[in-house]
Amino acid sequence: MSMAPVTNEDPQGEPCVYEAGALRKTLVAVACVAVIAVAATGTNYASPGGNLSNLAATIVMAAVASVWLLRTLRRRLRLWPETFEYRGVFTTLSGRKDELAGYRYHHSRSGSSFEFRFEPPDARHFSIGGYSDQSGLRDWLRDVPDLNVVDREAYKKGLEANPAFGPDAARRVAALVRHRKITYGLNIAGIAVALWLVFFPRFFTEAAQVTALICMPGAMAIAALSGGRYAVTWDSGKPRLSLAGACFAPALGLGFYYYNDMGTLDGLMALPVAAAGAAMAMVVIVMIDRRMKLGAMGFAAACLVAGSWGGAMLIDHLADRAPAVVYASPIVRLRVSNTGRSTRYFVHVAPWGTPDMPDSLMVNPRFFYAAKVGQSMCMTTHPGAFGYRWFSYDGCREGGPVIASR
Repeated sequence: MSMAPVTNEDPQGEPCVYEAGALRKTLVAVACVAVIAVAATGTNYASPGGNLSNLAATIVMAAVASVWLLRTLRRRLRLWPETFEYRGVFTTLSGRKDELAGYRYHHSRSGSSFEFRFEPPDARHFSIGGYSDQSGLRDWLRDVPDLNVVDREAYKKGLEANPAFGPDAARRVAALVRHRKITYGLNIAGIAVALWLVFFPRFFTEAAQVTALICMPGAMAIAALSGGRYAVTWDSGKPRLSLAGACFAPALGLGFYYYNDMGTLDGLMALPVAAAGAAMAMVVIVMIDRRMKLGAMGFAAACLVAGSWGGAMLIDHLADRAPAVVYASPIVRLRVSNTGRSTRYFVHVAPWGTPDMPDSLMVNPRFFYAAKVGQSMCMTTHPGAFGYRWFSYDGCREGGPVIASR
């Protein structure tokens, strides 16, 4: 949330107040009304008679929009030289500056925010959106610890004190330099494999997929056998080097590849298997890392589901030895889709195979420019080693296999 100070501190003790400006409040209010109107109109249009599910969807969207509006209208932070008062959607907190354990500054493309935490054992905390002018707040926070800096320093000291890197300080420092290079190389390699599958999916495809599949258990095995030097996830409370890039980036890349693969027909059927595989992998990671934050667990679980699903689809393809069926269908249209960031090439063919087969196929540029309207295109369907059907395409060759047409 972009916020701005609406008053400045003066010698008489007036507080510096940070809250959303009038323009932003107005825009958010208009946006909330529009969301509710679109939800109500859309559900009524979809079902003129109305039903409980449409009504529930409208209520949920209206509730989310209302909370968003309240969050913008009500959140306010008032600062005095040594005290503060925060008003949220449902709570109001106040206290002295020395009662704060510190703050964290979070910045992303979607916005920035400050998170404040009280000294333990007080578990209270609150957050406020980023400010268009942070000078007054930065001055007020000059004596408040930056918890991001505190965590980085604690992590660095913990690594230098970790006995797994050596019996004395000098050996540990030398070993850390060496092991940082190893983890850096492994993480960069994992990220590179993922990026290859995302941006160059049609070149050395099987090699990149197999490498991604090996990276996930490989990173876990390296962490498990490192003697306490490596962890799979990152946590400032664990003085170990992380292999998150080597494990999770290839998992996301593999899942992303099959999510975009038009030749995968029964991908949803593999989700239960993927969930079971991700659960087993998650147990292994918890045993290796011992301590994991809730956010890290959620991120790891999502990556593992994507990787397990992609791995199941890859093995289903590679281990498929059942007879395939070839269909021929004439090309009826060629289409290029240019979004500005990427260009996609599509070939539209006449209906073929079973009714659920796609008639618009995304192809590589080489195939696209060699194709002509009226030519026949051959689609080969495979039953899959695990029963998850998939198909591949090619140009029909003279004297090729027997063609079954619809």
